Amino acid sequence: KLEETVKRPKAERRKEIFVKVEPAPKMNGSAFALTLAALISLFGCSSNQTNPSSSDEAGGPTADHIEIVQGDAQSAAVATNVAVAPQIRVLDIMGAPIANIAVNFTVVAGGGSISSGTAVTDGSGLASVSWTMGTVSGSQSILVERASVALPGIPASVTFNATANPGPATQLVFSTAPVASVEQLENFSMQPVVQIQDSYSNLVTGATDSIALAAFTDSGCTSAATGTVTASSNPLPAIGGISSFSNVSYSRS
Repeated sequence: KLEETVKRPKAERRKEIFVKVEPAPKMNGSAFALTLAALISLFGCSSNQTNPSSSDEAGGPTADHIEIVQGDAQSAAVATNVAVAPQIRVLDIMGAPIANIAVNFTVVAGGGSISSGTAVTDGSGLASVSWTMGTVSGSQSILVERASVALPGIPASVTFNATANPGPATQLVFSTAPVASVEQLENFSMQPVVQIQDSYSNLVTGATDSIALAAFTDSGCTSAATGTVTASSNPLPAIGGISSFSNVSYSRS
């Protein structure tokens, strides 16, 4: 009489099942092996057994990776929204969309803001937020990744990039100011350089307006001086939003 105990590994079993095998006197070796295999195969058929799942929903597929749908590589004026809202899709390993996955949108470069730090994928696996550029012109970026734990596939996260352009020209600023005093008809030791800027002090690189120098007796430039400012060229058209004057001098009338 043969008696054997069959147990599943501790990490996998829900309960222990003991199998008693009694080969019949006339059972040959092949039949005995088949009988034993049949009994052991029944081990996994218990109605009380459940298997652990790593799915995002019970019985459903697991989110694997993320992709950009639209909204990358845009440009917009500082402090304004990009035209197309950044949108991502979360997919399973077979490329099917996964719903109800929370993803984080995080500004990682350039300042700016987004309408919500977290969004949940819809029935098509899509999630999006509106994106407002920062007030400093240049590169802007946001990172998108799963909110709870990192996705197992590649890519597990994506980055949207955009360029913030200067706003409309609103002010003239000396990037190199002339000296406070100068002898009559002598060139300024520091030749003035003037920038055309927007309201956030960004250089308006596309501006080509002509800039003229004039003398005033007050810092508010409300009372004109009686003398004359001369230069190699005055007014001087801006190049890339900058007018760099040369041979600037002042003569009293």
